[in-house]
Amino acid sequence: MLLLPAYLEKKMDLPVAIFGSGISGLAVAKLLKKLNWEYNFYDRDGKDFNEKDAEKSSIVITSPGFTLDHNWIKIAEDKKLFIYGEMDFASIFCENPIVAITGTNGKTTLVTLLNHLWNKLGRSSLCAGNIGTPLSKLVSEGLDPSITIFLEVSSFQAQKINLLRPNSIIWTNFSPDHLDHHPNLSEYFLAKANLLKQLDS
Repeated sequence: MLLLPAYLEKKMDLPVAIFGSGISGLAVAKLLKKLNWEYNFYDRDGKDFNEKDAEKSSIVITSPGFTLDHNWIKIAEDKKLFIYGEMDFASIFCENPIVAITGTNGKTTLVTLLNHLWNKLGRSSLCAGNIGTPLSKLVSEGLDPSITIFLEVSSFQAQKINLLRPNSIIWTNFSPDHLDHHPNLSEYFLAKANLLKQLDS
């Protein structure tokens, strides 16, 4: 059974604003349905998010593609709304061991390989994150807490993480990339480095 922390349960009288209606957004919606929490989608190709919407929302959950300086996020910040990335919100309900893998290249290959080897050793594991299966999806479907999750974390996801506490982190490598999303190379590095601060020590 999924249980909301008390500080979030108090906010359930208003719907959640989900930014983005792609794979991550739909997975969040599925999780919110399990929690009996209403929600509204806001998408760059559809419904816009404005100050009135912010006043009628409890929290915001964003898909990875939204930059930290996106106007909608600024509106939510001005209205003092809690803002979560999809992965971060899902982690509230995840008690599983998590191995987070980030880096510029090789993330998907390594996640896939580790998951394969783990299962070959007779241990239970699943892949999630940027590899294509949102953590929200796994959580909403129910997880045996003994299953290890190999979690691929992109820089888009890492920069929005505040709650996720991985047991281990693997950083494969670093080279210039995604500079259309991050202002410069330093910000790209810091986005990934944010994940290191979350290591469960």
